Amino acid sequence: MFYIDGHCDSLNKVLDKNVDLNDETLQFNLKKAKAIGGGIQIMAAFINSKYVTEKNEGINRCLNIINKLKEHEKIYNVNVQIQTALDIENAVKNSDVKAILSVENGSAISGNLNNVDLLHDLGVKIMSITWDDDNDLRMRCQNDS
Repeated sequence: MFYIDGHCDSLNKVLDKNVDLNDETLQFNLKKAKAIGGGIQIMAAFINSKYVTEKNEGINRCLNIINKLKEHEKIYNVNVQIQTALDIENAVKNSDVKAILSVENGSAISGNLNNVDLLHDLGVKIMSITWDDDNDLRMRCQNDS
């Protein structure tokens, strides 16, 4: 069986609880994904407003979350991040375990639109403008209109 799931917060838990991406208590974990025959998981780097009290805290938390994914890729000698449409096609064809990295809540950019490019360069393919609270990206969009 091959699956595609549109959202999980496993990366936040890996960072906050210092658990392994194979931890079976996570909504998504590498062990379970491999056992069921592969899949594509959209993995969110959720930036809660409680982490954004000072300048750059949003981007720093986001970078820490992304770095956790990259650490686990090195530990397990896997490349799970999807970068292109071809990566998706190959994942389905080969029953691989892959992830599309997303950022939930525009607070991750910490008021600097250049951070959008930085996150893209690190493999973020999806970013929501809002989650629950106002944030730098939404406020910037409102001010520019």
